[in-house]
Amino acid sequence: ELKTPLTSIIGFSDLIDKLEKVEDIRNCNGYIRKESVKLLQMVEELLQSSLKGEEAWRVQLQRTDLTAVLADSLRILEPTLQKSSITTVLQAEPCEAYLDPARTQQVIFNVIDNAIKHSKCTHLTLMLDTAAAHAGTCLLRIADNGQGMSEADAAQLFLPEEDKPLRPVTVNSHGLGLLLSKQLMELQGGDIAVSSRLGEGTVVELTFRTDRPPAPVLLQN
Repeated sequence: ELKTPLTSIIGFSDLIDKLEKVEDIRNCNGYIRKESVKLLQMVEELLQSSLKGEEAWRVQLQRTDLTAVLADSLRILEPTLQKSSITTVLQAEPCEAYLDPARTQQVIFNVIDNAIKHSKCTHLTLMLDTAAAHAGTCLLRIADNGQGMSEADAAQLFLPEEDKPLRPVTVNSHGLGLLLSKQLMELQGGDIAVSSRLGEGTVVELTFRTDRPPAPVLLQN
């Protein structure tokens, strides 16, 4: 979680040296400041949690344009995606849902970071399906064209580490943040699911509520 804003800060810092237009430089500086503030907030949360002797996270739900959150997330990840030679397509119409923008962005970062590091993909498609909005939900699909994984590996993605079979860490292993991502989605009244097949890529589906979900609870440990 801490590495994503740091990577973005480094990426935009490197990009500034190649820019000539003042407006472009100002935009980069804006993202650097935004990610620096986010990093400071995350460090503060960790410090507060350590003082309390527990890990405690809350979500603050508000009606938010999910498409804007997606576009902002891709902009922040742009230097990392370019460095990895990964192209992206965002297919989305304006869609408002009840979510915590910061926590939702954490989940999106984690999903895309896993694709960058582990899938060996060259392309990502982000598609926001609002067809189910009348039923109180909207669906975000993040699909990569990478190597995929077996059904057995996919079934273990959301297990706590102590419940996973012991095996050496390889380049094909997926990030430890998926369990936290699932918990954060559930706190927002949503969910996360993964489908994948070897050689055919991976699809991650994030479900958000377009109607107000029940009051969020505290996530501990």
